[in-house]
Amino acid sequence: MEGKVEGGEWEILYTPRSEHDLLRSKLRYRRLQFMFVDVPRRRKPGRIVGRLADRIAPEVFEARPDIARVRVYIHREHTPRPGQEAGQKPKKQWVKIRKRQP
Repeated sequence: MEGKVEGGEWEILYTPRSEHDLLRSKLRYRRLQFMFVDVPRRRKPGRIVGRLADRIAPEVFEARPDIARVRVYIHREHTPRPGQEAGQKPKKQWVKIRKRQP
């Protein structure tokens, strides 16, 4: 999840394996995490990511009044097999952006 100040650059607010921890306890909550673990295998993953964006954006706007936009996406990483070089970069898929409402 990333946030953007009006006229600024995107800033990482949360990733599962980083020091960025805005709303970490909520996003790591088991039921919420379970709901999104298998998103790439579902028929309409973009809709599921959109629901997450709808749910989480108001909380981001409340916690960070300076943020004007929130970007939620599934970050897919390639895990190489033993003996294989890591050649693929992580991809952002099913990106959903929500704007602060006036």
